Amino acid sequence: MGVIIAFVNQKGGCAKTTSAIHFSLALASRNYRVLLIDLDPQGHATLGLGAEIDGDKPTLSEVLMHTPLTGVGPSLEQTMISVRPGLDLVPANLGLAALEAKLASSPGREERLSEHLAQVVPSWDLVFIDCPPNLGLLTINALVAAREAMIPVEPAPFAAQGAERVLDTIEMVKEITGHLVAARLLPVMVSPRDWHAKTSLAQLREKHSGMVVQETVRRSILFARAAAAGKGIGEIAPRARAWGDYQQAAKACASRWENARALQRPRFTGLMTVAGGVSFTHPDLKPEDILLAGEFNGWTPDAGVEVIRGERGSWRKFLAVDPGRYEYKFVYEGRWMPDPGNPRRIRNLHGTHNSLVDVPQSIPEYRVGTGRNLRLT
Repeated sequence: MGVIIAFVNQKGGCAKTTSAIHFSLALASRNYRVLLIDLDPQGHATLGLGAEIDGDKPTLSEVLMHTPLTGVGPSLEQTMISVRPGLDLVPANLGLAALEAKLASSPGREERLSEHLAQVVPSWDLVFIDCPPNLGLLTINALVAAREAMIPVEPAPFAAQGAERVLDTIEMVKEITGHLVAARLLPVMVSPRDWHAKTSLAQLREKHSGMVVQETVRRSILFARAAAAGKGIGEIAPRARAWGDYQQAAKACASRWENARALQRPRFTGLMTVAGGVSFTHPDLKPEDILLAGEFNGWTPDAGVEVIRGERGSWRKFLAVDPGRYEYKFVYEGRWMPDPGNPRRIRNLHGTHNSLVDVPQSIPEYRVGTGRNLRLT
């Protein structure tokens, strides 16, 4: 299943859309299946890829007006168009500009994009979201859906201040929803011979140690020429150094994102009911990497959970639970998330969703390592 990355910055003219486009093109050319979502009402990513919009297709704003959990309204997949080999696009439309006002009183409005992506994201390796140049509802939707926020930043004082505001917003999203978004700063529009740029970049790396992408993207007039032609810079100047910069940065980031895909693989079946309670395992993670919290343990991650270890490093977690109906979530890398293996969900008091499990009165005895007598709820 795909890793979701939001390209975000509240400051305009910071190469946010340029970065989203060129990461998409660079990784699609490396045989990744990429989906780019243009969430900016201005539609610059759509224009920058020279996409032709089919007027008969539903628009992204029409999709986000409804939650897919009700089965009402068009799906996200109905909006998509293929723009390059391996690269699909959800184009923007002006209706997105009025969406925030229309959803002002709707419960769970911050999760609309996340809910729709959950229906389609297994079809892609990487999902990139190009956010509008503000920190409104659309950007919040992107951050709630994403695993990582990529913040393009020019090594200059005012640009760095804009990045700080994005980091504050990410912290706010965590406090409100419990969803932790990893943040990365991507140095762009770097002039190699500019002493002030070098100094600002050094200060940025010192202040945000470990968050700044090592690769940098230099400034080039070719980006404007390519955008005017509806192409990427590599499509008009394959040997351009700035295109090589984006290729190197995208390649390095993709290697890290590959390691983040473990929890999202279909092999993770989620929580199962077994004799005496509930149980789960994961073939790719360590037991301390994924925790269980719900009504059955006071919403304290892994409280009362027993780790049962098998041969060759295998493990399974078990929690004794009385018969009944319970709400729960998994906690992975600080992110509270519904069970990806369980389609049964219920909206909670915070407007987000919990997974729902029914523990029956009796289940045949479960034996560790046999894989028998398990039932996915």
